Amino acid sequence: MGTPTGEGLPLVGIVCSLLAGAGFATVAVITRRPVAGLDPLRTAAFGCWVGGALLLPAALAVGVSIPLRPDVIGAAVYLGAVPTALAYAAYFTGLRSAHPVVAALTVLLEPLTAALLATLLLGDRLGVVGWCGAALLVVALAVSQLRPEPVERPEPVVTP
Repeated sequence: MGTPTGEGLPLVGIVCSLLAGAGFATVAVITRRPVAGLDPLRTAAFGCWVGGALLLPAALAVGVSIPLRPDVIGAAVYLGAVPTALAYAAYFTGLRSAHPVVAALTVLLEPLTAALLATLLLGDRLGVVGWCGAALLVVALAVSQLRPEPVERPEPVVTP
């Protein structure tokens, strides 16, 4: 697939990104309507735990380790509680009243915000393709807000 120098890895990254995007879009559509007895936030938390458990053997196999120091554990707890749990809680709360397309597009503002903050605060450079992607995302969000909601029409009554 790729060599140790990383050749061919961008294609793997693109494919994984597309699969992740498709998965998240599926979540947005499936969780649009609540299922009786199934809390979307608890389902997401369960998915995160299962995903972490499934990734743990691979992480250990490649030598990923976490130093068991108070500052590292505190950072891990913060990352799990604030940008993950709080973000999912806000997302699923907003999803109750948002159109699935708008919800899926809005989620894409997260990496856009991260890229813009890295550019502004850390001096990273966003290339032409990155700026074009950012503009495309903002335009897609604007267009999704301008589009009128379809009017639900009652089914015609057919009498024999």
